[in-house]
Amino acid sequence: MKNIDNATNQNLFSSSEEIDIRLILNFFTRNKLFVGSFSILFMVIFSLYSFTLKKIWEGQFQIVLNTQDTNNNLNISPSFLRFADLPNKGDLNTQVAILESPSLLEPIFQFVASSKQKKDSSFKANYLNWKKNNLDIGLENGTSVLNIKYLDQDKELIVPVLKKMTDAYQEYSGESKKRIQELTKNYLKEQIKFFKEKSSLSLKSAQDFAIEQDLTFLSSREQLNYSLNDEQSVKTLGTLLNIDIENIRVNAANEIRIIDNQLKKINELNDSEELQYIGSTIPALVEEGLPQTLKIIEEELVEMRSKYTEKDINIINLLDKRRLTLEFLKDRTIKYLKAYRLDVEARMEAAMRPKGVILNYKELIREASRDESTLISLENQLRLIDLEQAKREDPWKLITKPFVLENPVAPSKKNIGLIGLILGFVVGIFISLYKEKKSDLIFEEQKIEELLNTKVVETLHITEITKNSEKIIFIKSLFNLKKYKKVFVLYLNENNKRFEKFIEIIKVNFDSNQEIMLISQKELIQIGKNDGLFLITSPKSLKYSQIYQLTNRMSVFDLNIDGIIMY
Repeated sequence: MKNIDNATNQNLFSSSEEIDIRLILNFFTRNKLFVGSFSILFMVIFSLYSFTLKKIWEGQFQIVLNTQDTNNNLNISPSFLRFADLPNKGDLNTQVAILESPSLLEPIFQFVASSKQKKDSSFKANYLNWKKNNLDIGLENGTSVLNIKYLDQDKELIVPVLKKMTDAYQEYSGESKKRIQELTKNYLKEQIKFFKEKSSLSLKSAQDFAIEQDLTFLSSREQLNYSLNDEQSVKTLGTLLNIDIENIRVNAANEIRIIDNQLKKINELNDSEELQYIGSTIPALVEEGLPQTLKIIEEELVEMRSKYTEKDINIINLLDKRRLTLEFLKDRTIKYLKAYRLDVEARMEAAMRPKGVILNYKELIREASRDESTLISLENQLRLIDLEQAKREDPWKLITKPFVLENPVAPSKKNIGLIGLILGFVVGIFISLYKEKKSDLIFEEQKIEELLNTKVVETLHITEITKNSEKIIFIKSLFNLKKYKKVFVLYLNENNKRFEKFIEIIKVNFDSNQEIMLISQKELIQIGKNDGLFLITSPKSLKYSQIYQLTNRMSVFDLNIDGIIMY
Protein backbone atom coordinates (compact mmCIF):
# COMPACT_ATOMS: atom_id res chain seq x y z
CA MET A 1 0.00 0.00 0.00
CA LYS A 2 2.96 2.30 0.61
CA ASN A 3 4.04 1.81 -2.99
CA ILE A 4 0.53 2.62 -4.17
CA ASP A 5 0.47 5.85 -2.13
CA ASN A 6 3.82 6.90 -3.53
CA ALA A 7 2.61 6.21 -7.03
CA THR A 8 -0.51 8.27 -6.40
CA ASN A 9 1.49 11.23 -5.04
CA GLN A 10 3.80 11.09 -8.06
CA ASN A 11 0.96 10.88 -10.55
CA LEU A 12 1.91 14.17 -12.14
CA PHE A 13 5.64 13.44 -12.23
CA SER A 14 7.85 11.31 -14.43
CA SER A 15 10.22 8.63 -13.18
CA SER A 16 13.14 11.08 -13.39
CA GLU A 17 11.27 13.32 -10.89
CA GLU A 18 10.97 16.06 -13.50
CA ILE A 19 7.61 17.63 -14.18
CA ASP A 20 5.94 16.04 -17.20
CA ILE A 21 4.11 18.84 -18.97
CA ARG A 22 1.91 16.36 -20.80
CA LEU A 23 0.72 14.81 -17.54
CA ILE A 24 -0.03 18.26 -16.12
CA LEU A 25 -2.00 19.21 -19.24
CA ASN A 26 -3.93 15.94 -19.03
CA PHE A 27 -4.68 16.66 -15.37
CA PHE A 28 -6.07 20.12 -16.18
CA THR A 29 -8.02 18.73 -19.13
CA ARG A 30 -9.68 16.12 -16.93
CA ASN A 31 -10.55 18.65 -14.21
CA LYS A 32 -11.07 21.82 -16.21
CA LEU A 33 -14.77 22.05 -15.41
CA PHE A 34 -14.25 21.46 -11.71
CA VAL A 35 -11.29 23.88 -11.39
CA GLY A 36 -13.00 26.45 -13.60
CA SER A 37 -16.19 26.27 -11.52
CA PHE A 38 -14.28 26.87 -8.31
CA SER A 39 -12.33 29.79 -9.85
CA ILE A 40 -15.50 31.51 -11.08
CA LEU A 41 -17.32 30.83 -7.80
CA PHE A 42 -14.54 32.36 -5.69
CA MET A 43 -14.20 35.32 -8.05
CA VAL A 44 -17.92 36.06 -7.74
CA ILE A 45 -17.85 35.70 -3.95
CA PHE A 46 -14.81 37.96 -3.56
CA SER A 47 -16.25 40.53 -5.97
CA LEU A 48 -19.50 40.64 -4.00
CA TYR A 49 -17.49 40.94 -0.80
CA SER A 50 -15.56 43.95 -2.21
CA PHE A 51 -18.84 45.87 -2.48
CA THR A 52 -19.33 45.53 1.29
CA LEU A 53 -15.96 47.09 2.14
CA LYS A 54 -15.65 50.77 2.99
CA LYS A 55 -13.89 52.99 0.49
CA ILE A 56 -10.43 54.29 1.36
CA TRP A 57 -9.50 57.73 0.02
CA GLU A 58 -6.05 59.19 -0.49
CA GLY A 59 -4.89 62.77 -0.08
CA GLN A 60 -1.41 64.11 -0.74
CA PHE A 61 0.82 67.15 -1.08
CA GLN A 62 4.47 67.90 -1.91
CA ILE A 63 6.94 70.13 -0.12
CA VAL A 64 10.50 71.19 -1.01
CA LEU A 65 13.03 70.61 1.77
CA ASN A 66 15.98 72.92 2.35
CA THR A 67 19.13 71.16 1.09
CA GLN A 68 21.57 73.73 2.52
CA ASP A 69 23.40 73.23 5.78
CA THR A 70 21.47 75.20 8.40
CA ASN A 71 24.69 76.20 10.13
CA ASN A 72 26.08 77.73 6.94
CA ASN A 73 22.98 79.93 6.71
CA LEU A 74 23.95 81.51 10.02
CA ASN A 75 26.96 83.26 8.41
CA ILE A 76 29.23 81.96 11.15
CA SER A 77 32.90 81.39 10.41
CA PRO A 78 33.84 77.73 9.79
CA SER A 79 36.57 77.90 12.46
CA PHE A 80 33.93 78.75 15.06
CA LEU A 81 31.56 75.96 13.91
CA ARG A 82 34.25 73.37 14.57
CA PHE A 83 34.23 74.23 18.27
CA ALA A 84 30.53 75.05 18.69
CA ASP A 85 29.47 71.47 17.71
CA LEU A 86 26.06 72.66 16.44
CA PRO A 87 23.54 70.17 15.00
CA ASN A 88 23.52 69.90 11.22
CA LYS A 89 20.08 69.69 9.58
CA GLY A 90 21.38 69.82 6.00
CA ASP A 91 21.14 66.07 5.31
CA LEU A 92 17.85 65.18 3.56
CA ASN A 93 17.51 61.78 5.22
CA THR A 94 17.96 63.43 8.62
CA GLN A 95 15.25 65.95 7.82
CA VAL A 96 12.84 63.22 6.66
CA ALA A 97 13.51 61.24 9.86
CA ILE A 98 12.69 64.35 11.91
CA LEU A 99 9.51 64.97 9.93
CA GLU A 100 8.43 61.36 10.67
CA SER A 101 9.14 61.71 14.38
CA PRO A 102 6.35 61.60 17.00
CA SER A 103 7.16 65.16 18.07
CA LEU A 104 5.62 66.43 14.81
CA LEU A 105 3.07 63.69 14.02
CA GLU A 106 1.68 62.92 17.50
CA PRO A 107 -0.43 66.12 17.66
CA ILE A 108 -1.86 65.32 14.22
CA PHE A 109 -2.75 61.80 15.35
CA GLN A 110 -4.52 63.25 18.39
CA PHE A 111 -6.54 65.49 16.07
CA VAL A 112 -7.53 62.47 13.93
CA ALA A 113 -8.46 60.39 16.99
CA SER A 114 -10.60 63.14 18.54
CA SER A 115 -12.37 63.79 15.20
CA LYS A 116 -13.21 60.11 14.75
CA GLN A 117 -14.34 59.68 18.37
CA LYS A 118 -16.85 62.48 17.88
CA LYS A 119 -18.48 60.40 15.13
CA ASP A 120 -17.89 57.02 16.74
CA SER A 121 -17.30 56.90 20.49
CA SER A 122 -16.05 53.31 20.24
CA PHE A 123 -13.19 54.27 17.93
CA LYS A 124 -9.78 53.21 19.23
CA ALA A 125 -6.35 53.47 17.63
CA ASN A 126 -2.71 53.82 18.56
CA TYR A 127 -0.10 56.10 17.05
CA LEU A 128 2.19 53.42 15.60
CA ASN A 129 -0.59 51.58 13.75
CA TRP A 130 -2.00 54.86 12.45
CA LYS A 131 1.40 55.96 11.13
CA LYS A 132 2.11 52.56 9.54
CA ASN A 133 -1.28 52.10 7.87
CA ASN A 134 -2.33 55.65 7.04
CA LEU A 135 0.84 57.63 6.30
CA ASP A 136 3.38 57.37 3.50
CA ILE A 137 6.26 59.87 3.70
CA GLY A 138 9.22 59.68 1.32
CA LEU A 139 11.54 61.66 -0.95
CA GLU A 140 11.07 61.85 -4.70
CA ASN A 141 13.96 59.92 -6.25
CA GLY A 142 16.97 62.15 -6.92
CA THR A 143 15.30 65.33 -5.60
CA SER A 144 14.69 67.22 -2.35
CA VAL A 145 10.91 67.04 -2.90
CA LEU A 146 9.06 65.30 -0.06
CA ASN A 147 5.87 63.38 -0.94
CA ILE A 148 3.28 63.03 1.83
CA LYS A 149 0.29 60.72 1.34
CA TYR A 150 -2.52 60.15 3.83
CA LEU A 151 -5.17 57.39 3.64
CA ASP A 152 -8.49 57.40 5.46
CA GLN A 153 -12.03 56.09 5.13
CA ASP A 154 -13.37 59.52 6.09
CA LYS A 155 -12.95 61.58 2.92
CA GLU A 156 -13.88 64.87 4.64
CA LEU A 157 -11.15 64.42 7.26
CA ILE A 158 -8.24 64.06 4.83
CA VAL A 159 -7.76 67.70 3.77
CA PRO A 160 -7.85 69.10 7.36
CA VAL A 161 -5.26 66.51 8.40
CA LEU A 162 -3.00 67.38 5.46
CA LYS A 163 -3.32 71.11 6.20
CA LYS A 164 -2.25 70.49 9.78
CA MET A 165 0.75 68.58 8.47
CA THR A 166 1.72 71.41 6.11
CA ASP A 167 1.43 73.92 8.95
CA ALA A 168 3.52 71.70 11.24
CA TYR A 169 6.23 71.18 8.60
CA GLN A 170 6.43 74.84 7.65
CA GLU A 171 6.52 75.87 11.29
CA TYR A 172 9.30 73.35 11.89
CA SER A 173 11.33 74.78 8.98
CA GLY A 174 11.48 78.13 10.83
CA GLU A 175 11.66 76.75 14.35
CA SER A 176 14.58 74.53 13.41
CA LYS A 177 16.70 77.52 12.42
CA LYS A 178 15.50 79.55 15.41
CA ARG A 179 16.50 76.72 17.71
CA ILE A 180 19.99 76.55 16.23
CA GLN A 181 20.29 80.33 16.47
CA GLU A 182 19.27 80.19 20.11
CA LEU A 183 21.79 77.42 20.86
CA THR A 184 24.50 79.39 19.05
CA LYS A 185 23.64 82.58 20.90
CA ASN A 186 23.76 80.87 24.29
CA TYR A 187 27.09 79.29 23.40
CA LEU A 188 28.52 82.63 22.28
CA LYS A 189 27.37 84.35 25.47
CA GLU A 190 29.04 81.71 27.61
CA GLN A 191 32.27 81.96 25.65
CA ILE A 192 32.23 85.78 25.71
CA LYS A 193 31.84 85.73 29.48
CA PHE A 194 34.71 83.26 29.79
CA PHE A 195 37.07 85.15 27.47
CA LYS A 196 36.31 88.51 29.08
CA GLU A 197 37.66 87.18 32.34
CA LYS A 198 40.53 85.36 30.63
CA SER A 199 41.49 88.41 28.54
CA SER A 200 41.42 90.65 31.59
CA LEU A 201 43.65 88.28 33.55
CA SER A 202 46.17 87.77 30.73
CA LEU A 203 46.31 91.53 30.09
CA LYS A 204 46.89 92.23 33.77
CA SER A 205 49.65 89.58 33.92
CA ALA A 206 51.48 91.16 30.96
CA GLN A 207 51.11 94.63 32.43
CA ASP A 208 52.34 93.60 35.89
CA PHE A 209 55.35 91.83 34.35
CA ALA A 210 56.17 94.94 32.28
CA ILE A 211 56.04 97.16 35.37
CA GLU A 212 58.10 94.72 37.42
CA GLN A 213 60.82 94.48 34.76
CA ASP A 214 60.65 98.17 33.71
CA LEU A 215 59.44 97.28 30.24
CA THR A 216 57.29 99.30 27.87
CA PHE A 217 53.76 97.82 27.70
CA LEU A 218 52.01 97.80 24.32
CA SER A 219 48.31 98.62 24.50
CA SER A 220 45.75 96.04 23.35
CA ARG A 221 44.88 98.28 20.40
CA GLU A 222 48.51 98.21 19.22
CA GLN A 223 48.60 94.45 19.67
CA LEU A 224 45.42 93.84 17.72
CA ASN A 225 46.76 95.75 14.71
CA TYR A 226 48.55 92.49 13.97
CA SER A 227 46.77 89.29 13.13
CA LEU A 228 48.05 86.38 15.20
CA ASN A 229 47.01 83.99 12.43
CA ASP A 230 49.61 85.52 10.11
CA GLU A 231 53.26 84.44 10.57
CA GLN A 232 54.64 87.75 9.24
CA SER A 233 52.39 89.70 11.63
CA VAL A 234 53.67 87.65 14.57
CA LYS A 235 57.24 88.56 13.59
CA THR A 236 56.21 92.23 13.36
CA LEU A 237 54.69 92.07 16.84
CA GLY A 238 57.93 90.50 18.14
CA THR A 239 59.91 93.35 16.56
CA LEU A 240 57.73 95.91 18.37
CA LEU A 241 58.46 94.18 21.66
CA ASN A 242 62.21 94.49 20.92
CA ILE A 243 62.22 98.28 20.25
CA ASP A 244 62.42 99.63 23.81
CA ILE A 245 64.73 96.98 25.22
CA GLU A 246 66.88 95.21 22.68
CA ASN A 247 67.02 98.14 20.25
CA ILE A 248 68.08 100.51 23.03
CA ARG A 249 70.93 98.20 23.98
CA VAL A 250 72.02 97.70 20.36
CA ASN A 251 71.85 101.40 19.55
CA ALA A 252 73.80 102.25 22.67
CA ALA A 253 76.54 99.79 21.77
CA ASN A 254 76.73 101.27 18.29
CA GLU A 255 76.95 104.80 19.71
CA ILE A 256 79.79 103.77 22.03
CA ARG A 257 81.65 102.31 19.10
CA ILE A 258 81.18 105.57 17.14
CA ILE A 259 82.36 107.68 20.11
CA ASP A 260 85.48 105.54 20.52
CA ASN A 261 86.29 105.98 16.84
CA GLN A 262 85.78 109.76 17.14
CA LEU A 263 88.08 109.99 20.17
CA LYS A 264 90.77 108.01 18.41
CA LYS A 265 90.57 110.21 15.34
CA ILE A 266 90.56 113.47 17.36
CA ASN A 267 93.75 112.46 19.15
CA GLU A 268 95.40 111.89 15.79
CA LEU A 269 94.14 115.13 14.17
CA ASN A 270 96.15 118.38 13.83
CA ASP A 271 94.09 119.79 10.96
CA SER A 272 91.96 122.71 12.13
CA GLU A 273 89.37 122.19 9.45
CA GLU A 274 88.66 118.53 10.37
CA LEU A 275 88.62 119.41 14.06
CA GLN A 276 86.29 122.28 13.29
CA TYR A 277 83.98 119.90 11.39
CA ILE A 278 83.89 117.36 14.23
CA GLY A 279 83.14 120.16 16.69
CA SER A 280 80.28 121.40 14.57
CA THR A 281 78.61 117.94 14.88
CA ILE A 282 78.46 118.22 18.67
CA PRO A 283 75.44 120.34 19.72
CA ALA A 284 76.95 121.36 23.10
CA LEU A 285 80.12 122.78 21.46
CA VAL A 286 78.01 124.56 18.86
CA GLU A 287 76.04 126.18 21.67
CA GLU A 288 79.33 127.36 23.28
CA GLY A 289 80.39 128.92 19.95
CA LEU A 290 83.86 127.30 19.76
CA PRO A 291 83.61 126.12 16.14
CA GLN A 292 82.30 129.55 15.11
CA THR A 293 85.17 131.29 16.97
CA LEU A 294 87.73 129.13 15.20
CA LYS A 295 86.03 129.93 11.90
CA ILE A 296 86.23 133.69 12.57
CA ILE A 297 89.96 133.42 13.44
CA GLU A 298 90.58 131.54 10.21
CA GLU A 299 88.77 134.25 8.22
CA GLU A 300 90.78 137.06 9.93
CA LEU A 301 94.01 135.20 9.32
CA VAL A 302 93.24 134.86 5.62
CA GLU A 303 92.50 138.60 5.41
CA MET A 304 95.69 139.58 7.30
CA ARG A 305 97.86 137.36 5.12
CA SER A 306 96.53 139.14 2.09
CA LYS A 307 98.04 142.40 3.47
CA TYR A 308 101.02 141.40 5.59
CA THR A 309 103.85 138.94 5.75
CA GLU A 310 104.10 136.03 8.19
CA LYS A 311 106.41 138.07 10.42
CA ASP A 312 103.74 140.67 11.07
CA ILE A 313 102.81 140.88 14.73
CA ASN A 314 99.07 140.65 13.97
CA ILE A 315 99.49 137.45 12.01
CA ILE A 316 101.67 136.01 14.76
CA ASN A 317 99.02 136.89 17.35
CA LEU A 318 96.25 135.33 15.23
CA LEU A 319 98.27 132.12 14.80
CA ASP A 320 98.76 131.91 18.56
CA LYS A 321 95.06 132.55 19.09
CA ARG A 322 94.10 129.82 16.56
CA ARG A 323 96.47 127.32 18.22
CA LEU A 324 95.02 128.03 21.64
CA THR A 325 91.47 127.85 20.29
CA LEU A 326 92.18 124.49 18.56
CA GLU A 327 93.66 123.07 21.73
CA PHE A 328 90.65 124.25 23.70
CA LEU A 329 88.20 122.91 21.10
CA LYS A 330 90.01 119.57 20.99
CA ASP A 331 90.04 119.33 24.77
CA ARG A 332 86.38 120.28 25.03
CA THR A 333 85.41 117.77 22.30
CA ILE A 334 87.26 114.92 24.00
CA LYS A 335 85.69 115.70 27.36
CA TYR A 336 82.22 116.00 25.87
CA LEU A 337 82.55 112.69 23.96
CA LYS A 338 83.76 110.92 27.08
CA ALA A 339 80.88 112.35 29.08
CA TYR A 340 78.42 111.34 26.39
CA ARG A 341 79.99 107.88 26.28
CA LEU A 342 79.31 107.46 29.98
CA ASP A 343 75.68 108.42 29.40
CA VAL A 344 75.32 105.91 26.58
CA GLU A 345 76.93 103.19 28.70
CA ALA A 346 74.43 103.94 31.45
CA ARG A 347 71.53 103.63 29.01
CA MET A 348 72.90 100.37 27.63
CA GLU A 349 73.27 98.92 31.10
CA ALA A 350 69.73 100.04 31.94
CA ALA A 351 68.44 98.21 28.86
CA MET A 352 70.09 94.95 29.87
CA ARG A 353 67.68 92.29 31.28
CA PRO A 354 68.25 88.81 32.77
CA LYS A 355 68.12 85.88 30.36
CA GLY A 356 64.49 84.83 29.55
CA VAL A 357 62.79 88.09 30.65
CA ILE A 358 62.15 89.31 27.10
CA LEU A 359 61.01 85.85 26.00
CA ASN A 360 58.53 85.61 28.88
CA TYR A 361 57.29 89.10 28.16
CA LYS A 362 56.68 88.23 24.51
CA GLU A 363 54.69 85.13 25.53
CA LEU A 364 52.54 87.14 27.93
CA ILE A 365 51.88 89.76 25.25
CA ARG A 366 50.91 87.08 22.70
CA GLU A 367 48.61 85.38 25.21
CA ALA A 368 46.88 88.66 26.01
CA SER A 369 46.58 89.48 22.30
CA ARG A 370 45.09 86.04 21.49
CA ASP A 371 42.50 86.33 24.24
CA GLU A 372 41.55 89.85 23.18
CA SER A 373 41.31 88.79 19.51
CA THR A 374 39.12 85.76 20.39
CA LEU A 375 36.86 87.93 22.53
CA ILE A 376 36.34 90.46 19.74
CA SER A 377 35.66 87.63 17.24
CA LEU A 378 33.03 86.09 19.56
CA GLU A 379 31.34 89.46 20.04
CA ASN A 380 31.23 89.93 16.25
CA GLN A 381 29.65 86.46 15.83
CA LEU A 382 27.04 87.30 18.46
CA ARG A 383 26.18 90.48 16.57
CA LEU A 384 25.70 88.44 13.37
CA ILE A 385 23.35 86.05 15.19
CA ASP A 386 21.31 89.02 16.45
CA LEU A 387 21.03 90.28 12.88
CA GLU A 388 19.99 86.80 11.63
CA GLN A 389 17.29 86.57 14.28
CA ALA A 390 15.91 89.92 13.17
CA LYS A 391 15.71 88.68 9.58
CA ARG A 392 12.49 86.84 8.61
CA GLU A 393 13.01 83.40 7.10
CA ASP A 394 10.69 81.99 4.41
CA PRO A 395 9.20 78.59 5.31
CA TRP A 396 9.64 75.50 3.16
CA LYS A 397 7.81 75.89 -0.14
CA LEU A 398 4.69 73.86 -0.97
CA ILE A 399 4.73 72.52 -4.54
CA THR A 400 1.15 71.28 -4.36
CA LYS A 401 -1.60 72.19 -1.97
CA PRO A 402 -3.29 69.35 -0.05
CA PHE A 403 -5.87 67.60 -2.23
CA VAL A 404 -7.86 64.34 -2.35
CA LEU A 405 -7.79 61.99 -5.34
CA GLU A 406 -11.05 61.79 -7.29
CA ASN A 407 -11.35 58.01 -7.02
CA PRO A 408 -10.82 55.86 -3.93
CA VAL A 409 -7.54 53.93 -3.85
CA ALA A 410 -9.03 50.96 -2.01
CA PRO A 411 -10.66 48.52 -2.03
CA SER A 412 -9.85 47.61 -5.66
CA LYS A 413 -12.72 45.43 -6.89
CA LYS A 414 -10.63 44.22 -9.79
CA ASN A 415 -7.78 43.17 -7.53
CA ILE A 416 -10.11 41.50 -5.04
CA GLY A 417 -11.90 39.66 -7.85
CA LEU A 418 -8.52 38.61 -9.27
CA ILE A 419 -7.44 37.35 -5.84
CA GLY A 420 -10.69 35.35 -5.63
CA LEU A 421 -10.07 33.91 -9.11
CA ILE A 422 -6.53 32.85 -8.22
CA LEU A 423 -7.59 31.45 -4.84
CA GLY A 424 -10.47 29.51 -6.43
CA PHE A 425 -8.08 28.16 -9.07
CA VAL A 426 -5.65 26.94 -6.40
CA VAL A 427 -8.42 25.46 -4.23
CA GLY A 428 -9.91 23.73 -7.30
CA ILE A 429 -6.52 22.17 -8.11
CA PHE A 430 -5.99 20.86 -4.59
CA ILE A 431 -9.52 19.46 -4.38
CA SER A 432 -9.07 17.83 -7.79
CA LEU A 433 -5.82 16.26 -6.62
CA TYR A 434 -7.55 15.03 -3.48
CA LYS A 435 -10.48 13.60 -5.48
CA GLU A 436 -8.20 11.74 -7.86
CA LYS A 437 -6.17 10.35 -4.98
CA LYS A 438 -9.37 9.36 -3.15
CA SER A 439 -10.86 7.72 -6.26
CA ASP A 440 -7.81 5.39 -6.51
CA LEU A 441 -8.14 5.52 -10.31
CA ILE A 442 -5.19 5.52 -12.70
CA PHE A 443 -5.60 8.12 -15.43
CA GLU A 444 -2.31 7.81 -17.34
CA GLU A 445 -1.01 4.97 -19.51
CA GLN A 446 2.53 5.82 -18.48
CA LYS A 447 1.70 5.14 -14.83
CA ILE A 448 0.20 1.72 -15.69
CA GLU A 449 3.36 0.81 -17.60
CA GLU A 450 5.55 1.80 -14.67
CA LEU A 451 3.50 -0.18 -12.11
CA LEU A 452 3.27 -3.39 -14.23
CA ASN A 453 6.76 -3.10 -15.71
CA THR A 454 5.52 -3.64 -19.26
CA LYS A 455 4.49 -1.66 -22.32
CA VAL A 456 1.17 -0.76 -23.95
CA VAL A 457 1.27 -2.71 -27.24
CA GLU A 458 -1.84 -1.16 -28.73
CA THR A 459 -4.52 1.38 -27.98
CA LEU A 460 -8.00 0.76 -29.43
CA HIS A 461 -10.94 3.00 -29.88
CA ILE A 462 -14.44 1.47 -29.68
CA THR A 463 -14.91 2.08 -33.38
CA GLU A 464 -11.70 0.20 -34.16
CA ILE A 465 -12.86 -3.11 -32.68
CA THR A 466 -13.94 -4.55 -36.05
CA LYS A 467 -12.88 -7.64 -37.92
CA ASN A 468 -10.69 -6.03 -40.56
CA SER A 469 -9.33 -3.03 -38.71
CA GLU A 470 -5.59 -2.52 -38.90
CA LYS A 471 -5.11 -2.62 -35.11
CA ILE A 472 -7.15 -5.86 -34.75
CA ILE A 473 -5.03 -7.50 -37.44
CA PHE A 474 -1.84 -6.40 -35.54
CA ILE A 475 -3.17 -7.90 -32.30
CA LYS A 476 -4.02 -11.17 -34.14
CA SER A 477 -0.45 -11.33 -35.40
CA LEU A 478 0.80 -10.75 -31.87
CA PHE A 479 -1.36 -13.52 -30.44
CA ASN A 480 -0.34 -15.98 -33.22
CA LEU A 481 3.31 -15.96 -32.16
CA LYS A 482 4.70 -19.54 -32.16
CA LYS A 483 6.04 -19.21 -28.64
CA TYR A 484 2.57 -18.95 -27.13
CA LYS A 485 0.78 -22.25 -26.53
CA LYS A 486 -2.26 -20.43 -25.28
CA VAL A 487 -3.14 -16.74 -25.09
CA PHE A 488 -4.91 -15.40 -22.03
CA VAL A 489 -6.53 -11.97 -22.05
CA LEU A 490 -6.89 -10.61 -18.52
CA TYR A 491 -9.58 -8.13 -17.56
CA LEU A 492 -9.92 -6.39 -14.16
CA ASN A 493 -13.41 -4.94 -14.54
CA GLU A 494 -16.69 -6.67 -13.73
CA ASN A 495 -18.40 -5.64 -16.94
CA ASN A 496 -16.71 -7.82 -19.59
CA LYS A 497 -19.21 -7.62 -22.46
CA ARG A 498 -16.95 -5.33 -24.48
CA PHE A 499 -14.03 -7.63 -23.82
CA GLU A 500 -16.06 -10.68 -25.00
CA LYS A 501 -16.84 -8.88 -28.25
CA PHE A 502 -13.13 -8.08 -28.61
CA ILE A 503 -12.22 -11.76 -28.04
CA GLU A 504 -14.81 -13.01 -30.56
CA ILE A 505 -13.35 -10.76 -33.27
CA ILE A 506 -9.81 -11.83 -32.40
CA LYS A 507 -10.72 -15.57 -32.59
CA VAL A 508 -11.96 -15.25 -36.18
CA ASN A 509 -9.40 -16.79 -38.61
CA PHE A 510 -7.07 -17.68 -35.73
CA ASP A 511 -4.83 -20.74 -35.78
CA SER A 512 -6.94 -23.68 -34.59
CA ASN A 513 -3.99 -25.03 -32.62
CA GLN A 514 -3.96 -21.86 -30.44
CA GLU A 515 -6.56 -21.05 -27.84
CA ILE A 516 -7.53 -17.52 -26.73
CA MET A 517 -9.24 -17.20 -23.36
CA LEU A 518 -10.69 -14.21 -21.48
CA ILE A 519 -9.97 -14.52 -17.73
CA SER A 520 -10.12 -12.59 -14.46
CA GLN A 521 -7.61 -12.35 -11.60
CA LYS A 522 -9.18 -15.40 -9.94
CA GLU A 523 -8.30 -17.58 -12.94
CA LEU A 524 -4.59 -16.76 -13.12
CA ILE A 525 -3.80 -20.26 -11.90
CA GLN A 526 -4.77 -21.60 -15.36
CA ILE A 527 -1.82 -19.87 -17.05
CA GLY A 528 1.23 -21.96 -17.83
CA LYS A 529 4.84 -21.02 -18.49
CA ASN A 530 4.48 -21.18 -22.29
CA ASP A 531 1.23 -19.22 -22.36
CA GLY A 532 0.90 -15.57 -23.29
CA LEU A 533 -0.73 -13.10 -20.88
CA PHE A 534 -2.09 -9.73 -22.01
CA LEU A 535 -3.97 -7.16 -19.96
CA ILE A 536 -6.87 -5.28 -21.53
CA THR A 537 -8.01 -2.24 -19.61
CA SER A 538 -8.81 1.50 -19.67
CA PRO A 539 -6.86 4.17 -17.71
CA LYS A 540 -10.01 5.71 -16.32
CA SER A 541 -11.33 2.40 -15.01
CA LEU A 542 -8.19 0.84 -13.54
CA LYS A 543 -7.38 1.42 -9.84
CA TYR A 544 -4.15 1.37 -7.89
CA SER A 545 -5.61 -1.18 -5.50
CA GLN A 546 -6.38 -3.52 -8.44
CA ILE A 547 -2.78 -3.21 -9.70
CA TYR A 548 -1.47 -3.91 -6.19
CA GLN A 549 -3.65 -7.00 -5.90
CA LEU A 550 -2.69 -8.17 -9.42
CA THR A 551 1.07 -7.77 -8.87
CA ASN A 552 0.84 -9.74 -5.60
CA ARG A 553 -1.00 -12.65 -7.26
CA MET A 554 1.32 -12.65 -10.26
CA SER A 555 4.34 -12.83 -7.96
CA VAL A 556 2.79 -15.87 -6.27
CA PHE A 557 2.34 -17.69 -9.61
CA ASP A 558 5.61 -16.30 -11.05
CA LEU A 559 3.81 -14.69 -13.97
CA ASN A 560 4.56 -11.67 -16.14
CA ILE A 561 2.29 -9.64 -18.38
CA ASP A 562 3.50 -9.64 -21.97
CA GLY A 563 1.68 -6.49 -23.00
CA ILE A 564 -1.17 -4.11 -22.32
CA ILE A 565 -4.02 -3.34 -24.68
CA MET A 566 -5.77 -0.04 -23.96
CA TYR A 567 -9.21 0.79 -25.21
